[in-house]
Amino acid sequence: MATSNWYTGKMVGSATDTICAVASGQGPAGIAVVRISGSQAFDICDRVLRHSRICKSYKGFSLHRAELTEGGEVVDDVLVSVFHAPRSFTGEDTVEISCHGGYIPAAKTISALLSAGCRTAEPGEFSRRAFFNGKLDLSEAEGISDLINAPTDKAYRSARGQSSGHLSRHIRGLRDRLLSVLARIEATIDFPEDVGEIDISACFTELSEVQVELDKLHRSSDRGILLRQGAQVVLVGKPNVGKSSLMNALLHNDRAIVSDIPGTTRDTIEEMIDIGGVAVRLWDTAGLRSTADPVEAIGVERSRLAIESADLVLFVRDASALPIDEDYELNDLVSQDRILEVWNKCDLGEYGKLRVSAANGTGIAELEHAIKVRLLGTESDQREQSVYLAHVYQKTATRSAITALKNAKETLNLNLPIDLVSVDLQLGLTALGEITGQTTPEDVISEIFSKFCIGK
Repeated sequence: MATSNWYTGKMVGSATDTICAVASGQGPAGIAVVRISGSQAFDICDRVLRHSRICKSYKGFSLHRAELTEGGEVVDDVLVSVFHAPRSFTGEDTVEISCHGGYIPAAKTISALLSAGCRTAEPGEFSRRAFFNGKLDLSEAEGISDLINAPTDKAYRSARGQSSGHLSRHIRGLRDRLLSVLARIEATIDFPEDVGEIDISACFTELSEVQVELDKLHRSSDRGILLRQGAQVVLVGKPNVGKSSLMNALLHNDRAIVSDIPGTTRDTIEEMIDIGGVAVRLWDTAGLRSTADPVEAIGVERSRLAIESADLVLFVRDASALPIDEDYELNDLVSQDRILEVWNKCDLGEYGKLRVSAANGTGIAELEHAIKVRLLGTESDQREQSVYLAHVYQKTATRSAITALKNAKETLNLNLPIDLVSVDLQLGLTALGEITGQTTPEDVISEIFSKFCIGK
């Protein structure tokens, strides 16, 4: 049997192996949880545990005290949780051993299990087995991973909805509607004398209603991806307009050096902040200007690179000075819809619409709200869509399904052979199945689960 280092888990094993891994975090803690799953889970655990009965005789969802042994020596007192197939996370016989926390107790537990016949689980292998055993679909599995890695409370709630099956149920409902139309079309093709002519108008209406729902989902994708991944927001502007002061005001912390001397910030400064439920990676950049200073020039170039990759650019201007033509063109670097003009130093002047004062805090709350709206939309926009797409492949699949429905409707409008509509609907169903995992290629599934942590 193949084995591997318990910490890295770098190996590829058989799907029929009994696997184990630490399912809790690494480092000192009250307890560490080691998960074992597979057809030999109970037998292997009996080889390393001293307890009153054998594992398979315990009732499912029960907890028992035992001694963990390695090489005949008792190494820890543990609690053992037993789950019988198929009523477990993976759908297989599963045991969870709660040992003392910390690297050494967990390592000894894994070492004993490997010696008794387990192999180390690959990243995401428990969830992968749950997927293949029908315990959860691909969207729900992604939701679990997103829930673990959620950077904000809003992102957590979004991931919680996906892991609970909200997106899956919505997608399955839309697929069922398409399947109903497809069944009517194929019945007309196969049994024209019994079924008669198909109601083209009714089919067109049904496809249009499904497309509306898919359009909503597609529009939600940018918002969902931002919640999951966070957003990059870059402060730019001429030297000495108060970018560093504004960053400190948003962070409520003196992170950036502030000075009246132009060109003080010579490199990008990065900090994380929660704005409106989005994990914002806030960048303070060197002032954009022509300069002969080689060090400052490097900072200016880094600023330009940060701008090009930004989700939102805060164009900081001086409310105390007359508006003048800038000595650079920001629109050459980023589209206008990703620029938010902010007029700082409003305590010293009256120019501009979105006016703030980094010095005394005036307008900072309004600026945070404006950033939130630009990233996530208005509150009504967010209420409109309760189910989000949070991954690029889900967005791509939805777009493919929309294209297929548009083609099907065009075919109906042109009175082309009805079997051509059937082809388009099959393509749409395949695209939606990629979200739930019903039609997702094996290599894509492997790539998705490989990004999960070991033990999940």
